[in-house]
Amino acid sequence: MRRMIITATIALLLLSPMPTLSARQKLERKPSVGTAAKLGPEEQPPRQNNQAWLPLVQMPQSAPPPNLAELITPGFDYATWYEAETGYAGNPEYFGAYALTPVGDTLYLGFGTARPAEDGNNGALFASTDAITVTAISPLDEQGFIGMTPHNGVIYIPGADPTDRGPDHQWDWGNTYVYSPPDDFTKHRNLPNVIHTWGLWHHPTQDRLYAAVSSHQGDYKTWSGEIFVSADQGNSWARLADRDDGVGEYRTYDITGLGGKLYATWNDVYQEPCGLAQSDNEGNTWTRLPAFASQTACRTRLFVYANRLLALSFDRTELLALDTDSTVTTHSFPDFSVKTWAYNYLAEDSAGRIYTITEDGRVMRTANLNAWETLVSGDRAFITIAYWPEKDWIVLADRGRDYANLWKIDLSSVAAFTPPPTPAVAIQQHADFVTLDWPDSTGAYRVYRSESPYFTSHLSNLRDQPTQATIDMPLIADENHFYLVRSKDASANLSLPSNRTGVFHFALVPG
Repeated sequence: MRRMIITATIALLLLSPMPTLSARQKLERKPSVGTAAKLGPEEQPPRQNNQAWLPLVQMPQSAPPPNLAELITPGFDYATWYEAETGYAGNPEYFGAYALTPVGDTLYLGFGTARPAEDGNNGALFASTDAITVTAISPLDEQGFIGMTPHNGVIYIPGADPTDRGPDHQWDWGNTYVYSPPDDFTKHRNLPNVIHTWGLWHHPTQDRLYAAVSSHQGDYKTWSGEIFVSADQGNSWARLADRDDGVGEYRTYDITGLGGKLYATWNDVYQEPCGLAQSDNEGNTWTRLPAFASQTACRTRLFVYANRLLALSFDRTELLALDTDSTVTTHSFPDFSVKTWAYNYLAEDSAGRIYTITEDGRVMRTANLNAWETLVSGDRAFITIAYWPEKDWIVLADRGRDYANLWKIDLSSVAAFTPPPTPAVAIQQHADFVTLDWPDSTGAYRVYRSESPYFTSHLSNLRDQPTQATIDMPLIADENHFYLVRSKDASANLSLPSNRTGVFHFALVPG
């Protein structure tokens, strides 16, 4: 097969936004507190008792757009704090808080070295904050963190991917964790042959804790989705369903309840879309729902809203809603897709409005699943969103060792807005640079560059902030160069990303 090499080719790109067992381990660990006090490094007092005074560093970020503020004192270095607490350095691209769960005046935080079950990225941390200090409760023996389930003040945590060593293989048993404030934190390593515990759901009135897991059949190669139930807070488990019962020949990713029924996300083939299964008898038998078969995203959490079950479509561009009368409706997003790697991607406030986070750095709101308005438009990669009723705040997390942070939107003062005009960018190539041009609209712009055509306008890719509607960008030999431009208004709100343009060097294989 002939290979055609195309070099220095200019392209305007339009790319689419992919039996009962028991074991109990008591974890004895005093919480430590990371305090974001308004002190410079030279002013910070020595560490005393369990209080961890961490240096406040200047993060490589510009001021946030309107409506968005840091959750605690600006400049708190979550990556350094996380490494001190776990011994693991955060992944440069994926470190962050992948779960946020408010209970009263406490916001619980689930940090991961990288995404849940990210190969080669051990480390996870369960923590909390009162919006003033950050308290590390306990590290988890996992690769990453995917969620938390609160019930009657107790927090249940699924073990996304065990890292346990010793006499057992790390996949001989799956983990769950139970936290009863203020200091009772227990690890249960007692789910047989479980590789990933993806989701937990506690029945609101019964002592029944359900687990959606991925397992093997004792051979580490025959995979299965499974459902377990515990009547004693995870001290012991009974298997309800496996790969032969409709909950996934490969994996089961989540479980929740609505209207006296259970729902689980199933998957039969790795990297293929997921579907939804329903049980009318507390998980003993399951029926797959045709309207959701091979339609839904896998790791994103199921969400109950207005007596409807919401699932995200596989391409992340619409919501599938299941009513208690079995009616299914589809609600397409107008001009956005939900952020990739956002597993906890929806939040509902006390007024019944829904919020989500987008691939292009926006926070959107709707009161009816159809008409959406913009609350934030910036260049941070939000991966988690939740509503904190005690504060009436939307709380968010973004990712990256140098960029991970926690944010808030105060709903008592937030106002929706229309983003500034989106630039239409043209590109011209010269000997050792390219010129980008676009119609002037706001007099302030942000230019992003990457070697990947599928990059996003994340802060890590920011290369320049011109005040004119043109810029020359240097070329580096034998490197691909792809560009996005966003306009910025006087309030520092950003437009949607422009069309993609680029200069690329790569091999094409015909056919």
